[in-house]
Amino acid sequence: MREGMNNYGKQESKLDPKYYPWIWVALVFATIFGNIYNIYTSYVGENVKGATLVINLIIDLLLNGLLPVAICYFVSAWVHRSNYVKKRLGVIPRNDFIYITMIFIAIARMFMGLIRVFAFLDSTVQLATLVWLDMLVYFVVLYVEFFVVLIPKYLNPIQAQAYFRNLSRNYVIAFGIISVVFLLGIFFVTEGLQMALDQGTQTPEMGGGISFEIDGEELTQSDIRTMLLLFKGPLAILSYVNLGVYALILATHFIMSAWLKKKANAYRPTHSTDSGAYGGQSYSFRDANPFADTDNSNPFDNNSNPFADNANPFDDNPFDANPLDNNSKDDNPFDEF
Repeated sequence: MREGMNNYGKQESKLDPKYYPWIWVALVFATIFGNIYNIYTSYVGENVKGATLVINLIIDLLLNGLLPVAICYFVSAWVHRSNYVKKRLGVIPRNDFIYITMIFIAIARMFMGLIRVFAFLDSTVQLATLVWLDMLVYFVVLYVEFFVVLIPKYLNPIQAQAYFRNLSRNYVIAFGIISVVFLLGIFFVTEGLQMALDQGTQTPEMGGGISFEIDGEELTQSDIRTMLLLFKGPLAILSYVNLGVYALILATHFIMSAWLKKKANAYRPTHSTDSGAYGGQSYSFRDANPFADTDNSNPFDNNSNPFADNANPFDDNPFDANPLDNNSKDDNPFDEF
């Protein structure tokens, strides 16, 4: 299997660098568009005007736009480097991998933004799409990137199986952690709210003396009941929806892994640089030994040896007939008449 990991030689970048700045701009725009409702609600009820408003907007745009894009860039670069250094998967050029990933992340964020923009009409849309929509859309988009772009443009079946095993596994682990943390967070907050409500105090405290506050204001029992209904109801259901989406992602991962492994096992390289481990040679002395016993084209075979006894070019010595030989009177030009 290692012999199929060669990268067809050093592959040149297939993405024109002139598009790099535009990809940054598109991803920044898509990221801001996806967070537009959160940015808007952070200013509702706030009496901020003039220069302070402008400064706050610039800060929000940087935190909700440029910063996530920079994180996306460096995470993509780290993923590429970790695969190259640890797994020797250096087939896809670094910039191509990073910027193609950024393109598809931009598509994902635009799609999620188009859905969440309906939160301006109904605020429950933002809550109803929490976590699971992000996991599902990112997963689908990254899979489309891999199967529609990366495999056809850069990878043979053996390389595709190796890349998929590492990349998809990282995605699945990350999504699993998010799902479990969300579920545990809902559980512990619900238990804490229930405990505080059972204590019947106006400023409820948990065992560690931590009071429930929002924007510096302590919650009343009425506030706690409202929050408890939220966490026991919609958020609890949402946590199980997230687990269901993650189960679908996990099943898809294993199905696609098995399919790619089957294709890799059936793959046979068609040219000399189409196999070989991580840039190695594809030539196999086991399969194509020119000196094998069954090889009839050995240049040193006696049947075709140019120096064999029956084919010696020096058998007919031109000096056998010495022109100065005395035994040949007629041939001697200096013989006396």
